[in-house]
Amino acid sequence: MINRAEFKKQIPRGYMKLIANKAGVGNQAVYKYFNNTLNSERIEMAALELVSEMKQKKEGFVKILNL
Repeated sequence: MINRAEFKKQIPRGYMKLIANKAGVGNQAVYKYFNNTLNSERIEMAALELVSEMKQKKEGFVKILNL
């Protein structure tokens, strides 16, 4: 099971709105999910996908800079 407090720390500022858009829910639903007052697999999957994409982009940039 995902520790939501730790997971929330990995999400950059402004990403909550992106997660809401990707999951097709309102911003409040995402905040409730990360404050453990709402359970939603859709929000969890959207958040995981966005964080994964962000990390892949970051790794790509690091490779480019280390040429």
